[in-house]
Amino acid sequence: MARSRREFLQLAGSATGSALLVGCDAAAVQTNALADTASNQSSQSSHTGAAAPATSASNTPAPATAPATAPQASPAATPTVANLKSYLQQHASPTFSLPPAALTAPTISWAGALTGSTPATSLPNGVVIPVSSSLISKPIASLYTASLPGNPQVGGYPCLAVNRQYSCKGVTQQVASVRCLRIKTDAPVLELSGVVPDDGETVQTLIVDGYLVPTKVLTNSLGQGGGWDVGTIRVNFGTRQLRDIWIECALYVAYAKVDSSDTVVAPSDSAEPTCSASPQSSATAAPSYWKWPRGSASARRRPMPSAAPATTIQTPTSAISTIACRHTRRTTRRSTW
Repeated sequence: MARSRREFLQLAGSATGSALLVGCDAAAVQTNALADTASNQSSQSSHTGAAAPATSASNTPAPATAPATAPQASPAATPTVANLKSYLQQHASPTFSLPPAALTAPTISWAGALTGSTPATSLPNGVVIPVSSSLISKPIASLYTASLPGNPQVGGYPCLAVNRQYSCKGVTQQVASVRCLRIKTDAPVLELSGVVPDDGETVQTLIVDGYLVPTKVLTNSLGQGGGWDVGTIRVNFGTRQLRDIWIECALYVAYAKVDSSDTVVAPSDSAEPTCSASPQSSATAAPSYWKWPRGSASARRRPMPSAAPATTIQTPTSAISTIACRHTRRTTRRSTW
C-alpha cells in the first residue's frame, strides 16, 4: 500500500513501464522463467543426492530417463518491437519510476480573464505557433483534427482534438486520447491558447528536461453552464534557457506563443522509435467483455471494441511518464487539493 501520493505515482509508472517491456518480449520472459525453474530443480536434485546415504550399486534402481524433447524456440521479435524494447532499456528508468521531481517549478496561471472569443495574452508582440506546426511534437500527430463540437477557433486557428475510431458491435464509435505536446524553446514565458468546457478545470502536468513539475489545477467558468471558454495558459520559467518541455493539459490548444526574441527548436523525434498497433480480427479478439474498473458499486460488464484502426504512435520515455501521471492523478486529485 502506497503511503504517499508520490509513492503511488511511482508504483503506477513502474507498472506501466514493466507492462511495455513484457508486451515487447513476453515469449522471452516466459522462456527465461522456464530456464530458471529447470536450473533450480537441477540444483535441488544435486543437493539431495549429496545428502543421501550411500547405497550399494545393486540396490540402486536405474534412474528413469525422461523422453527427449526439442526446446521450443521463442518467436522472433519484429525489428520495430526490438527497436522499441532496446530504446526503453537504454533510456527509461531501471525501475520504470516517474522522473525525479524538479528542484524549481515554473509559475503556471491563466494569462488573463477567460472570454468567449478573444484569448488574453501577456505577449502582445509574440510569435504564434499553430499546434499543427512541426515545431510542436505530438504523439499520434496524424489523429489531431478539428473535430470538437461547434468547431471552435481561436485567433483564426482551429482547436484540435485526438479521436480514435473503433467498432463496437458493428457500430462505429470514437474515444479521445491524451493530448501531450512537446516544445523545445528558450522562452522565459510560454503561452498555450485554446478552449476548455465551461464550468470545468484543466490540470497541467509538465516534464521539463526530464524532471517532473508538480501538477497545477486551473479552474474556469463564465457562468454559462456550457459551451467553450477561451483562455490562455501562461507558463513562466523566469529565465532564458533552452528547455525540452512536455506538457499535458485539458485545454484544447489552438496555438502556442513565445516572444519575438525567443527561439523554438524542432524536437529531434527521428531518433525515437515508433510502434504500430493493428486491430484484431473478430475471430481472434477475446474476451468480448471487460469489467469497468470504477469500484465494486459501479462495476459492470462493458462490450469490448471489436476492432481499432492501425495507428503509429511515437513513444518517447518522457511521454510514457506523462501519461502515467495523468491516469493516476485522477484517483488522488480530489483528496490532495
